[in-house]
Amino acid sequence: MASKFNFKAMSERATQAAGMVAGVAASRFIGTTLAKTGKVNDKLSAGIRIGIGAFLPLIVGGKGKKSGIINDVANGLMADAATTLVASFKVIPGLSGMGGTESFDAVSYAVQEDLMNGTTNYGAVSGND
Repeated sequence: MASKFNFKAMSERATQAAGMVAGVAASRFIGTTLAKTGKVNDKLSAGIRIGIGAFLPLIVGGKGKKSGIINDVANGLMADAATTLVASFKVIPGLSGMGGTESFDAVSYAVQEDLMNGTTNYGAVSGND
């Protein structure tokens, strides 16, 4: 027997997800801003962002739904920063380059050059992989 769809639970999960996405975006913005100064390495940047995420609910606070979304933003901020911190130690293979502070040009990546021949491979762009 199929159970009744719970719209309230679904909307709460969507709100939590939106808060975490906002937290990750804030973490990436803060990380990029700190990296542009040139005075902060990845480990320190991640530590600063984890600290901001830890203290955000205490500083902004709030009651009810506001408290929930602030906690979700803080959780997203800390999760992204923790991933950056772990990646900076290069202990887990496959996590390098996930810090979010390095620049990435999707168009240049898609138009790959054959380094041996000096020719450009447009297969990734045209779908002729």
